Amino acid sequence: MSETKPNNGQHIFRNWNGKGLSLRLTFATLLYSLWVAVFVSVIQIYLTYQDGARKARDIFTEVESSYIPNLSASLWEVDSSRTQMLLEGLAHLPNVSFVQLTDQSGQHWEKLAPIHKPLATQKFQLKYQDAESKEEFKLGILYIELSDNLVIKQLKAQAIGIAVTTSTTLLLGSLFVLILFQYWVTRHLERMANFTE
Repeated sequence: MSETKPNNGQHIFRNWNGKGLSLRLTFATLLYSLWVAVFVSVIQIYLTYQDGARKARDIFTEVESSYIPNLSASLWEVDSSRTQMLLEGLAHLPNVSFVQLTDQSGQHWEKLAPIHKPLATQKFQLKYQDAESKEEFKLGILYIELSDNLVIKQLKAQAIGIAVTTSTTLLLGSLFVLILFQYWVTRHLERMANFTE
């Protein structure tokens, strides 16, 4: 009886076909995972930006409770040095990009410079109420602009962290799929091919 010689060409083709299939599956898994990761990252960054913007606007509450009474008192007492000191303090608050104070006589105090697209703006009416007569006197208007530069800077740092984590997770996941497929499916295909010979 003549022995059947193994067909090396079929064997090589079978190995290449199995490896090609595993690589295609790995690539498809990587592509889908990348799409999902980008989608989730964009949503996460958007929500983080909105949260940062909301926290930035909270500065208006601090201004109203802490600075407005003191500014009103300094204007009422015509204390220019105290007014300047308070405006300096306002200009150094987080996210504040422009401060303008206008009194009833039209005199202006400005700190920093206005920007093209501020994150938020707000005007505060400065008043003084007489303790005895309860009569109110309008003293001026405080105008404040907020910038999102600090929020974006923090987002950039977070985005880098997200990109590194996502890339590492995708790479490890794809390698795991490749090894798993190579171990399970390719060997199964080889056994089936050997059985049919």
